[in-house]
Amino acid sequence: EQNNKGNDVELTIDTGLQTFAYNLLEGHKGAIVAMNPSNGKIYCMVSRPGFDPNTLESNWNELIEAENSPLLNRATQGLYTPGSVFKVITAAAVIETPTVSQEYNDTGEYIIEGYTIRNYGEKVYGEIGMKEALMYSVNTYFADLGIRMGREALNTMCEKFYFGDRIPFELPTSTSISGFSKESSKQEIAAASFGQGKTLVTPLNMALVTSTIANGGTMPAPILVNRVLSFEGNVLKETKPYALRRVLTPETAKHLTAYMTDTVAAGSLAAIQGVNVAGKSGTAEVGEDTTNAWFISFAPSDNPKVAVAVVLEEDGTHGADTAAPIAGEIMKYVLFQFN
Repeated sequence: EQNNKGNDVELTIDTGLQTFAYNLLEGHKGAIVAMNPSNGKIYCMVSRPGFDPNTLESNWNELIEAENSPLLNRATQGLYTPGSVFKVITAAAVIETPTVSQEYNDTGEYIIEGYTIRNYGEKVYGEIGMKEALMYSVNTYFADLGIRMGREALNTMCEKFYFGDRIPFELPTSTSISGFSKESSKQEIAAASFGQGKTLVTPLNMALVTSTIANGGTMPAPILVNRVLSFEGNVLKETKPYALRRVLTPETAKHLTAYMTDTVAAGSLAAIQGVNVAGKSGTAEVGEDTTNAWFISFAPSDNPKVAVAVVLEEDGTHGADTAAPIAGEIMKYVLFQFN
């Protein structure tokens, strides 16, 4: 006789964390991805505004016409200007290009092709290196180093991080776009080097960038389905974690981890008492008068158990103020409430 009972799918998602993360996005549009950086298992993947799958059919027309796109899985399909969270990618390219000096004398502005790039709050930092540049998120530093390094080195690093390439995953994903094409002007290269310009990323991709740094330079394949079981409970398929590719040398990952840990220790709202946290905030200017607020992080720095990417879409806030505390709550949940 025909067996009409389907198989069961066991996800890597932690239900408690998924609900907790969904509630943290209350009042925001955006996405959160949290994962285990060593094996790629996704602990939570949240996109808001959401919808009720139970009333999907009756609400279908309303949902497909809704201005805020509730059916779009922002975590895997949303493409966002990254702002300063992208600086970790530029930093990685700089560290792996030993011919480029990491020292810079910041005068508060960097002029390229008649276009002036300034630091947030018009601040001036003077003589700085990579550590300070990431800690204070110095735009001029990354614009200058991006130009000195050149488009190709930056584009190659983006490609290593899966920009322009489909991330293998169980759900449909958009492909992140590098802002370093052959057509890019110097002004566009400078802007893209600190996360503005034409660069667009998915939250999943930024969670993988963060996991790569946490995982000593190797990017894990993201995994959502743990096992597939028959209705009798037999395991039909078990997902074995695997590495997508080595992106960075272990030394580069170590340097970035140290800089990102110093950045959080300098007073970030993602800090967790008694735990070393590595992180970077981002505030991307989108359109005339609003921002995407970002935070990427992992913890503990010395033995990472969780990597997180948070984006608040068109939030008009600073990532350090709004996305950072959300990332902190997610990390705390994994570190203290997971069994």
